Amino acid sequence: MSEQVGSVALKEIFRKAYGFYRGRSRKDIVIEDFHIRFFRYSGLKHTLRINHHLAEIRLSEWSRNENVDFFEALAHILWSKIFSMKCPPHFQQKYRQRERLLMEQIPAGQGKKIILPPQGRVYDLQTIMENLIRMYFSMEKFRDVAIGWSRQKAIRRLGHYDGTAKTIVLSAALDHAAVPPFVVESIVYHEMLHHLHPVEFKNGRHVIHGDAFKKMEEVFPCMGEAETWLKQSFPGFVRRRQRNRWVN
Repeated sequence: MSEQVGSVALKEIFRKAYGFYRGRSRKDIVIEDFHIRFFRYSGLKHTLRINHHLAEIRLSEWSRNENVDFFEALAHILWSKIFSMKCPPHFQQKYRQRERLLMEQIPAGQGKKIILPPQGRVYDLQTIMENLIRMYFSMEKFRDVAIGWSRQKAIRRLGHYDGTAKTIVLSAALDHAAVPPFVVESIVYHEMLHHLHPVEFKNGRHVIHGDAFKKMEEVFPCMGEAETWLKQSFPGFVRRRQRNRWVN
């Protein structure tokens, strides 16, 4: 096991990486202090957010015992996103190599997400996913994928796929009779594609929706119609539900 990196050393690592990108970017991001803490995410998730002149950094608890090289690479990856710049390839390679080993060390069951059951008041996500598998995919590829509703009615992030927990989560805001079935189905289908096509790293960039992903997304016949409804009708739906405090 490597020697644990102290809080002072972590701050210095992120400070140096910040200076590297700020000196090369046109973005005027002024950071006066760094708040770093480890957080019990379900997997190897790390976040960096700017709050006024404070850098708020949350690191996965699973990475607490990693060495200086690991955190230096991670700091460069996170700051490159903030500054919208290319991260040097050797930092990406160094992090990804260690990431794969860490993922294997996470005990079974530790990556499970706390979600609501797939059977909602209106829509049964398990049934929807199984129908989509029969129509477009193979059951073998989704045998260990779970699905459920979020505990909160999120209106910005309507669905996401957690690759560590192998879980698809849809916002509970969509479990309403006023939301067309093809909208829920399209979001489930989209998140299923994330299971088949994980994020790639090409030329220093995160490729979330690659060519193979987009090609499969075009197969779903109602994707365009669902996007139109979300753009034109969903905002009004949210306003009405919020006025009624989300009571059906």
